[in-house]
Amino acid sequence: MIEDINIKPIREFDHLMCGVKDVEAVEDAFKMLGFTMGPVTPLEGVGVVNRRILLTPKHKNIANYIEFMQLGGASGDIPSYLKKWLGASVRGDEGIHSFIMRTDDARAAFTHFEKRHQADPSGGFSPVLLEQDFVQNGPDGMPYRVNFSNCIMPDLEPPLYISTSQIKTLDFYMDSVWRTHPNGACSWLSTIAVSKTPLETAKGMQAVWGGDIHLDDEGMVAVGPSEMRLKIFTPERFEHTYGVPVKTGADRQEVLPYAAGVHISVNNIDETLDFLLKRQIKPVLREHYVIIPPEYAHGILLCFEQEKTNAAGE
Repeated sequence: MIEDINIKPIREFDHLMCGVKDVEAVEDAFKMLGFTMGPVTPLEGVGVVNRRILLTPKHKNIANYIEFMQLGGASGDIPSYLKKWLGASVRGDEGIHSFIMRTDDARAAFTHFEKRHQADPSGGFSPVLLEQDFVQNGPDGMPYRVNFSNCIMPDLEPPLYISTSQIKTLDFYMDSVWRTHPNGACSWLSTIAVSKTPLETAKGMQAVWGGDIHLDDEGMVAVGPSEMRLKIFTPERFEHTYGVPVKTGADRQEVLPYAAGVHISVNNIDETLDFLLKRQIKPVLREHYVIIPPEYAHGILLCFEQEKTNAAGE
């Protein structure tokens, strides 16, 4: 478990980093699903470009979004850890490739994980500090300052590809135009993963970010630093719950463990279903869920459910 310090190294899920071959193609797919896409952002000096689906956080002073990142398209040499995390996307294996966790102080997080690395050099916690500060226009042309610091652990291996992020200027991420979606999407609620040994996978995540582990009667394990959790299923339970097959590799063997998708709340689940059906999207229907299979969404399963409470950004 992470020890108590004045600044908690990992406080909450902040966003998901998804590897894609082409961020322009992402816009077409997700607009068809009813999402408003944020702009293309070159991360100069790092050699990558991204764009985002911005959603509404449940708590103040935190972001809530899904990031799509493409190797290339900006100046600078691509860091080796990004090549490792996102290399599969270039080969067509698109989807979630890294959990980005909220920290209130990236430098304090760096110090924390550097100490962990010194205590256990084989643990994968040798950190790198990445800082970005630039200006990007909002949907109405108003310039926003985008300033963030990430403490990255490049030596962690899957499924523990994790970074911590301190977003210092939240206005860009909270613009109401970008957070308003025709499909009624509100907030990213939780993340879905698949593992043959969910409890062991959960213990590995807990060792990085702390928090509690919760088990249900049917073998699903939930873990996270707060109430926004990673839900880890066995392959059989995943397929039963979501009605889609487990991911397989080129040799048709299961690719386990892996991050499969997200739960997203919507304003009105019936209206969301009607919106999708009118666009000839064929979701999987469960009692409380409308599920978009990953082939519609660049390798990400989207599970829509009814919004229950107001989010912090409203």
